[in-house]
Amino acid sequence: MKLYLMETYLCFLVRIKISKIYLRNNKNMNLKKYFILLFILFNYYLFSEEMTWIEPLNLANINSTADEFAPSWNSFENLLFFNSNISGFSKYYVSKPDEQFNFKTISLLEGELNQNKNNQSYITFETKDIAYISTFRQLPKKSVMNILQTRRLKNQWMKPFDVDSLKYDIFMAHPTVSPDGKMMVFSTQLNSKYDDTDLWIAYRQENGSWGAIMPMLNLNTPGNEITPYFASNDTLYFASNGQEGQGGYDIFISVKKNGVWQIPNPLIYINTAYDESDFAILPNQKAIFTSNRPGGKGGLDLYIVRYGKMQPTENIKQNINFSIASQVPEIKIKENIIFNSTPIFNYYFFNIDEFLKKGFNFSDDLTKIEPDSVHLSSPKIIVKRVKYLTEHNLIISVFCSGIDEIIKDNITRSLIKEFEISASRISINFVELNDKQRTILGDNKTAYLKFDSNNEKIFEPFDLNDNNIEILPPTLELTIETDKPEMINHADFIMKIGSDFEKKILQTSKLPQNILTKISDNSNVLLNSDSLIIELNALDKFNQTHNYRQTYLIAHSKNTQDKFIVFNNKRYVEYFLLIPDMNDLAGENPFRRSINSMVEKAMKKKNIIIRSFSDYAKNSSDRLKDYLLNQTGAKGLNIEIDNNVIKDVNSKKIYSKFLFSILVEI
Repeated sequence: MKLYLMETYLCFLVRIKISKIYLRNNKNMNLKKYFILLFILFNYYLFSEEMTWIEPLNLANINSTADEFAPSWNSFENLLFFNSNISGFSKYYVSKPDEQFNFKTISLLEGELNQNKNNQSYITFETKDIAYISTFRQLPKKSVMNILQTRRLKNQWMKPFDVDSLKYDIFMAHPTVSPDGKMMVFSTQLNSKYDDTDLWIAYRQENGSWGAIMPMLNLNTPGNEITPYFASNDTLYFASNGQEGQGGYDIFISVKKNGVWQIPNPLIYINTAYDESDFAILPNQKAIFTSNRPGGKGGLDLYIVRYGKMQPTENIKQNINFSIASQVPEIKIKENIIFNSTPIFNYYFFNIDEFLKKGFNFSDDLTKIEPDSVHLSSPKIIVKRVKYLTEHNLIISVFCSGIDEIIKDNITRSLIKEFEISASRISINFVELNDKQRTILGDNKTAYLKFDSNNEKIFEPFDLNDNNIEILPPTLELTIETDKPEMINHADFIMKIGSDFEKKILQTSKLPQNILTKISDNSNVLLNSDSLIIELNALDKFNQTHNYRQTYLIAHSKNTQDKFIVFNNKRYVEYFLLIPDMNDLAGENPFRRSINSMVEKAMKKKNIIIRSFSDYAKNSSDRLKDYLLNQTGAKGLNIEIDNNVIKDVNSKKIYSKFLFSILVEI
């Protein structure tokens, strides 16, 4: 109430000054007495009826989902100028009011003032042909927002040009020129101690330039002061997030008394907990401003207000109670971790003709554990490990038929390019296939790479764990109620998870509401959080803000298990081995660590089944069984060989003759 009276009192001071000027210049005593009586009665009405700026109304016909801002009334043309970035750049638009002073249509300002691929905004009119704007001025190494001048020629505003007295290599913007043309107030970071924007004032000099520039100390704070507007020569509106207000940027008014700008006061019936700025007065006791409050079309919107009286009940903030209920008191998250490990294949098979056409078909990611995915991904996994273990090199043997220099050169260059590894760390050897190997492969066009290294860590099994997250309930059923639904003008409902995630789930002007919000879509965020918050931000019909929060705790649990398949009514972990040369089983082989891991897993149930994808592999199964029994140190294992050859999509691959499936019972 005190703030409101201060605002009204400031308006009263303005009227007193206007009245003194009128009476001093008028010699008719009877008229003077009559005017004084009218003045007293008017101001009695003013104070008794509590006149102020009220009833913000969104200009829906002008606003868009982009930002609309920087309104300015051109009294010389009876046009509303404003800016919108709907095109991707801030450009000037105009709107002419109809007979009822409603803004229904807009058009892009014609002429050179809207520059291509540049942002321009905040126009203030000194005369019908001279105006000042904010736009970027290009410096040698950067561009900076400055105040430029534009002139109106042949009914069009021309390309803006520098004003030497306002030319600074620092942010200067938001100009407003006083009605008498003798003062300009603007926002700048000039001499800022806090890296903020302050209001500065410049005075018209005798030569027409702007000078005697100084900060407006009574109005500035360590926060930001922006978008000033001269309502008269001694009345200034502006926005600040450093003055005491409701939150964000608020609009303030200051009146100059005895040459001193007075302490500013907020427009309490316009300001909210959101941002309000860009205030400007229109004809017909109306004004316009910019806000990002809830209920708009998106981003910054333009709002219009009228100068009128407030009802007594509107002076008191309404006490409105809210409640948010759901079907559960807490949220439960169960993380199911499925361990999935596979031996790395140190062999890669390819067709020479296809290679010469398309190169190698290596894959960068192992997304699922199946033979073809492991076959395509293993080379890149091996090379990544070699790069990490910088003291070890990689040896690649290329087995193929009919080796010539062209094939050698193509394969060598392709491998170095694919692996992006220094040539000094990779050794490439070419080996001619013998008759037995060609017979097994079945043609002369199949070749393969064999990867070796003196560090067995390079061939460790690759872990690909599947994380399945179960959220209960997957959807929150919310019931929102209030004891004064008739008072609600707009309400936003926001879901917050942790410190970084925020999502608007509903905008409405009606309560109560039933909301279904699917939270399972945000499983990864929920997994790392301890609570979920439903926040209500409401505006009542008197423009007062109300906030309410409901917090749901998150209960976490975790379950781990091995990925398995069912074979003969038993559960097994399946591993794949690719062994073209059974002699690799002797001594230190690349897959020794993988086999040791299998045997360790098998020691619980002690049952292993060897399956094959070809007759050749089946005939080699005995040697693999002997290795598992004799070379791994395992005792008491029951190892069976399945005599049925697997016939599926993997059995048709170029490498399937050497592919084994090892089943370990769990």
